[in-house]
Amino acid sequence: MQVLWGIGGMAVLLAIAFALSTDRRAINPRTVIGALIIQVAFAFVVLY
Repeated sequence: MQVLWGIGGMAVLLAIAFALSTDRRAINPRTVIGALIIQVAFAFVVLY
């Protein structure tokens, strides 16, 4: 259940950043997805 809260929190933060962005077309999805993968991998290493 805690994992779902963490994933939900990341999704909410991304949604807020996207909503407040002045130039949404400048957001590169590949960069965002890559950063999320790195964050999840780091969390996995730290927690397990």
